Amino acid sequence: MLLIFGPTSDNRGTTIGGTTLLCDQMIQYITNNKIKDTIYIKTNKFDNKLFNLTSILLSLLIKISRSKVVVVNASDNLMLFFCPLAYMCAKIFRKKIIIRTFGANFDTFYNNLSSLNKLLIKKTVLRSDIIFSETNHQIASFYKKHIPVTTSIQWFPNCRRDPKMTKSNKMNKELKLMFLGAICQEKGVDDLIELNRRLDNKIVDFYGYTQDNKYLKDKNFNYKGPLDPKKVLETMSGYDFLVLPTTWHGEGYPGVIIEAFSIGLPVIATNFRAIPDLVKDNYNGFLVEQNNIDNLILIITALRDERAFYATMCSQSKITFKSSYDSDVLHKVFFETIEKLG
Repeated sequence: MLLIFGPTSDNRGTTIGGTTLLCDQMIQYITNNKIKDTIYIKTNKFDNKLFNLTSILLSLLIKISRSKVVVVNASDNLMLFFCPLAYMCAKIFRKKIIIRTFGANFDTFYNNLSSLNKLLIKKTVLRSDIIFSETNHQIASFYKKHIPVTTSIQWFPNCRRDPKMTKSNKMNKELKLMFLGAICQEKGVDDLIELNRRLDNKIVDFYGYTQDNKYLKDKNFNYKGPLDPKKVLETMSGYDFLVLPTTWHGEGYPGVIIEAFSIGLPVIATNFRAIPDLVKDNYNGFLVEQNNIDNLILIITALRDERAFYATMCSQSKITFKSSYDSDVLHKVFFETIEKLG
């Protein structure tokens, strides 16, 4: 039996984070493909963290003897408070254990731990049979330096299901750029507002949540409001590029970029942390230097004048998605790996 721990979305009105969304995709894959002998234990059943930890520990103790492999879809909190216990239980009962991590800031999380907690993680979690990491950036910069040779480190990126749609490969008569995400300086919003100002044209439309009057009062902040998740791809299809000049410290593989690629929408993003794993300069988009508005303007100006490459770039964006970020393909590999292990 395969015992899986992870969050799921619910009807309590709570915000669905990236980890929960990806775990929902795993549950959907299990259901759609009728994967037998699998039990999924919800790790966010209660609002109270102590209740959650107690609940999943009891489930682990009750069910582990009948399991062959334990899988933990681990947020940072689970990594510290649950995964070490799950590892020890797995070793006591002679079971295999797999840890799947999310995002690209586990190195920061680990480095901020006390010496004792670092030792705990090092002696347990980092000795799991397999660790799946979301980004190659984390694999190279952190895991390969900290795991023993007995631990297999594998890539399991942020992903989406194939929407079975592709946007037009023709640019709009007037170049249209779209920002979608948290409206804040760390995501590059200030640079994009300055881009609108310098070009004397509201070339960038902004979608997302904000209550910051600094932005709402700016005439160059062409704000379209929050976007219904069900309308994201349809809205994206009307634009020429998604633009995300982010410098957020925990940036991994932004889901919004993968969603753009899923319909063949090229991306302009920052040459920062794990972003170059996704966006290949002059292939499926363009990379700009951090906090460099002149570099951004140079690229946008060139795009207005040169359009012949655009259809190819759209096609290559879709190819990027199909080859590396299709949820069904990645989950197939994931469960085949577990089957071989068990």
